[in-house]
Amino acid sequence: MRFSDYLAIALLGAVVLTTGTWALSEQWVEQGGKKIERFGANPKGIAIYYGNGRFATILLRVDLPKFVSNNAMTGTADEYKAIVQGSNASYGTWSVDEQDGALISKIEGSTFPGWDGQNQRRTLSIAGDEMKMCVSGAQIGGTACAIWKRTK
Repeated sequence: MRFSDYLAIALLGAVVLTTGTWALSEQWVEQGGKKIERFGANPKGIAIYYGNGRFATILLRVDLPKFVSNNAMTGTADEYKAIVQGSNASYGTWSVDEQDGALISKIEGSTFPGWDGQNQRRTLSIAGDEMKMCVSGAQIGGTACAIWKRTK
């Protein structure tokens, strides 16, 4: 086999391993030597990576407030602030870079509009049913990392 054959097999392996549904286990942002848990100590979320190259992710704090009015259109400033700061969702397309195995996310839409249209490069490592990704340019600055567990 040629080296390029081995590279193609490794790339296919990364795609196959990433494809599926993942539950958020941990998430943090490294910023100025500090570790910030934007979504709290026990975040919840889901990441879905389809084999056709589409993805969707949702990350949430477990302590998001309920709207006192029970109406998303009439929340208070504090309710809106807590929800925006404690949640994130995005969707788009994904692929694995054949040179270094990084996951490339093309964000088509996000609850953080500054990401819309971006191509983001995430380091990717998978061991068993655990996947770790990190991306620079976190929404609050710094480098965001997440650990996901494959759902059964």
